[in-house]
Amino acid sequence: AGKIIVISGNFSISRDEMKELIELHGGKNSSSLSGKTSFLLAGTKPGPEKMKKAEDLKIPVVSEDEFRKMLPEGSMPEDEVTEPDLFGGMVDD
Repeated sequence: AGKIIVISGNFSISRDEMKELIELHGGKNSSSLSGKTSFLLAGTKPGPEKMKKAEDLKIPVVSEDEFRKMLPEGSMPEDEVTEPDLFGGMVDD
């Protein structure tokens, strides 16, 4: 079954993109922590209330880096290797 994930804080991608990423990999987003929450995905500056509640409910707190390691390789947007555009959009066939 998919994991129920609550996110808090800022991430290297937008919160909406993070939520899409969670759903893309079979997870379910939740806005509040409960006994059913799999883990709290904490970015930079996570909400102190959510951190405290996660501790109280003994819910694991996972960093963005730890979360990325859980995903299949190449599934984060910045994992796509792109060549710098040195020629202003010219493309070689």
